[in-house]
Amino acid sequence: TLMVRNAVREYGTAEDYVGHIGPEDFVIITQLESVAKIRERIEARIQQSREYFYPLKDRDKAREAMEANHLKLISGLIDHSRGPYETLDDLKAALQKSIPPG
Repeated sequence: TLMVRNAVREYGTAEDYVGHIGPEDFVIITQLESVAKIRERIEARIQQSREYFYPLKDRDKAREAMEANHLKLISGLIDHSRGPYETLDDLKAALQKSIPPG
């Protein structure tokens, strides 16, 4: 959560919102212009965390684990004009549809 909140604080606005929509799922409400920078910052922090938390001898194993779906950023983007989203399930469904396959 801290990593996400810090990225939003650095590259978003005071009106932005960060919340949980699942145990490991976050929603960020921000301006379209902020999305790419926030996403890039979170990706960079994930990479830096690997360097920080794993000793040099274990970094290859850590990289393999992260690439095997253990820690990665998957993001979708929806625009307010496609709403309204009346329930959390509606919002989750729209976000899920916006995630590119792969």
